[in-house]
Amino acid sequence: MAKWEYKSLEFFIEKVGRGFFDTTRLNLTKFDQEINQMGEEGWELVNTMTTSDHQGTTGQIVSVFKRLKS
Repeated sequence: MAKWEYKSLEFFIEKVGRGFFDTTRLNLTKFDQEINQMGEEGWELVNTMTTSDHQGTTGQIVSVFKRLKS
């Protein structure tokens, strides 16, 4: 029977602007670099979840990876 190991990575969302017109942004270049590095190490992305604050603004992305246990 196959055995798996799991790893989670946290990516924080940058807040841009101020006041009523503020927004959030993910650094996609860094995100792509990180998930590609995980792929190079044999990890497979299996899920991505977001968290939000009390106003509904996305605060972070958590990506879950798995690979066969050696």
